[in-house]
Formats: sequence, structure tokens, C-alpha cells
Amino acid sequence: MSYGVPRRRARWAHVNGYLFYGEQEPSYPGDPELNARAIRERWWVREYEHWFADEKPAIEATNRRLQAVDVGALDDASLHAHVREALEHVLTVAPLHFSHRGRELSRQELRRLAEAEGVELGDLGAFFAGRSPASSRPAHLVAAIADALRDGGVDPGSIHDLALVRAVPEAARLLDEYLDEFGQRLLDSYDLACPTLGERPEVVCASIRAAASPTRRREPMTASLPAMSDELRRLVEEAAISAGTEDDDDGVCIFWPSGLLRRALLEVARRRGLRDPAAVFEVDRDELYALLDGRGPSVEELHRRLEARLAAAAITPPPSLGTDDTDQRASDADRPRRALEGTGIGTDVVRGRACVVGVDGDGLAHIEPDDVLVAVTTTPGYNAVMPIVAAIATETNMGHTVICARELGIPAVVGVPGLLSVVQSGDLVEVDAANGVVRVIAPA
Repeated sequence: MSYGVPRRRARWAHVNGYLFYGEQEPSYPGDPELNARAIRERWWVREYEHWFADEKPAIEATNRRLQAVDVGALDDASLHAHVREALEHVLTVAPLHFSHRGRELSRQELRRLAEAEGVELGDLGAFFAGRSPASSRPAHLVAAIADALRDGGVDPGSIHDLALVRAVPEAARLLDEYLDEFGQRLLDSYDLACPTLGERPEVVCASIRAAASPTRRREPMTASLPAMSDELRRLVEEAAISAGTEDDDDGVCIFWPSGLLRRALLEVARRRGLRDPAAVFEVDRDELYALLDGRGPSVEELHRRLEARLAAAAITPPPSLGTDDTDQRASDADRPRRALEGTGIGTDVVRGRACVVGVDGDGLAHIEPDDVLVAVTTTPGYNAVMPIVAAIATETNMGHTVICARELGIPAVVGVPGLLSVVQSGDLVEVDAANGVVRVIAPA
């Protein structure tokens, strides 16, 4: 649905294994009459109602049907058919996340009307907290597991092995419920080469340990609404609900189906005898279908491509095409004195050990309760990680981080240029959400 909003043609380029994005001239100049009608008839309401009532249940049903398949028990022909179905499912449902443009239009109209009434947008932000259940659901499920363990006489703060969770029947049932809904989702990236939550049991254990402390049972950030017209109040309510689909459709349409495709491809890799199963992801769509038919790139070629990609991953890319990579890591002498500024979410000031997560998801294997998550950005895959951390700092100012910080009551500073060039894993850092500042207090 276009909503009459102008669109630009996307420009993509692969350089040394990195994907760069840019925009060209508008490919669709927009339709003012259609845009005015969409606003007048509040099409964003129709969009989110359709998502929750129709689209989401249907996609979840397909996700669960594919998930129920034991790929290891399939014969080769059935496995290949399953891979094809899983891939086509991803290609069919993933675009839905990007077609849901109503939330953008509702925010645009909210901004216009708020300015007309002299209402500061910053005074409305906290009202959006509590409106994205998908963001907070992993935290609620993990908290229930911790409670069941405690009721069963097991200290959830001692959990380092999921076998201990399964020794308590109610905790085991809740763990299965949690993993059934989130275990096959990619954990932190849109990249099939990155693991699912189910492949990272140490992250699940860390989240249970974090939930063991009563002080970690945070509530969404809250604030009372300022004086406004009934029309603006209604628009705030609708925009909050519409924004809640952002995490929901991304997780259901992309992270879950992609995780299921990853699982199937890893089984293909096992049967093809790849030394490193990750090499199976070094194919495009046509090559994958050829590979399933016994043709396609050789095992040696797949491993060569994997080695090239891993080598590229060790190189820090420039922030954009045509620029020099001048963002060098600061020396230990400089890092403690440098304050990093961004936009704060919340009012708390928190100190903790930095857990830096790079583009390949490294760092999550070592995350511990009360760490400060430091990343380029976060995605809905991080919803399973957020309950562990005490604060968040990111280089980008993306909606997901803001939504989760509000939903879980976690102080955050977002949009911090050069963050990962200054902060290293193990540093003692301070996240000052009130002033939008991140500081390195002591180097690792």
C-alpha cells in the first residue's frame, strides 16, 4: 500500500562482502490526493487491524508447520522440497514488514498535529511504552521460567545449563513454550549465517539468571499526556498501536522464517559434507536450487567464498561508499576521557561492563546479567537479549532500540557516532540516559 507517499529507488552494492545502501532519485513522486485520503480515512488503523486479525495468524501458522518438521529425519528429496518451501515462504512474507507503511504516515500526521497545538513530541514518546508486546514478551516468558524454578526449589541465579531448568517440570514446560516461539528465530542479525536463539543456550541461561533478581523486573517507561485536543489524543493512541507492529511483523515475517530456512540449509550442509556448515550460505537463490539438484558450486568453491567473506569481516568498512575509513580505534589513553553523545531514552544513569556486539554477532556468547549492550544497532532478534542487560548504547538511532528501551524500562543512548571505535568489550562504561551521553570510565 503506497499511501501516496513519495518513494526513492533503492541502490545496493556489494563491496568486499559488505552490503551498502543508498537512494537514487524518486521512483514514485507521490500522490497528494491519495495521501490526503489515507490520512483522512486513517488507513493505518485498517493496516494494523488486518495485521493482527489476518496476516499474523496465517504467517505464524506456516512458521509453526515448517518448524514442526524434523529436517534430520527427511530423505534427500523431501529435505530439498522443504528447503524450497522454506525459502519461498521467506521471500513471500518478508516484504510485508516493508509494505506496512501506515505507522510512518501516522507518525507524520502526529508530528504535524502536535506542532500545530504546540505539543512537544518528546512529551509523547513515553506514552508509546507498553504498546509493543512483541518487544517485551521474551522478558515476560523468561521471568515466568525464573519464578517456576524458584517455586521448584532451584535458584534461577545459578542456571548455566538448561538441563537444570528441565529438571523442574513447570520450568521445563515454560522453557519449551519460550523456545517454541523464539528458539528458531535469528538471534541478532538478518544474516542467515548468524545463529538462532536455540543455538545459543548460554544466552537463554543468562536471561534466566538476569530475571532472578527482583530489581530486574522493570516496568515500561511511563509519562502522563500533556493537555491536547481529543483529535490529537486519538492520533497518539492510534500511532502507538501502529508503532507496535514494527517489532511484531519483523520478528514474525523475517527473523522466524529466516531461522527456519537456516536450520534446513544447515542440514543440507551436513549431508554435503561441508567442513564448515556456514559455507552453505555462500550461494544465491539460483545456485541453491542447483545445489539441491546435485549441481551448483563445488564444495571447494563454497569454502573459498566463505574464507573470503570471513576475511572481509575482519576489515572495518567505511561508513558510506566513496569515503575514507578514518574512524580508527582510540588508544587506551584517549578512551577514558572521551564522552560520546547521542539521544537518551529514559532518565537513569547506569554503569556496567560493556558487551560489544559487532556486525557478526560476536560478543553475545559472553553476555552476562547487568552488562551494557554496545552495538551498531539492534533488531527484533535482540528481544531475547534485552532482558539480560542493564543499559543499551548504539551507533544508530533505530526505532527498535528505542521501542525496546521504553517497553522494558532499560536506559539507553542511541545515535552515538563512533561508539564501537571507542568502547571495547570489558570496559567499565556509564550510560547517562538523562543527558544522552556514554562514557568509558575504565578500560578493560
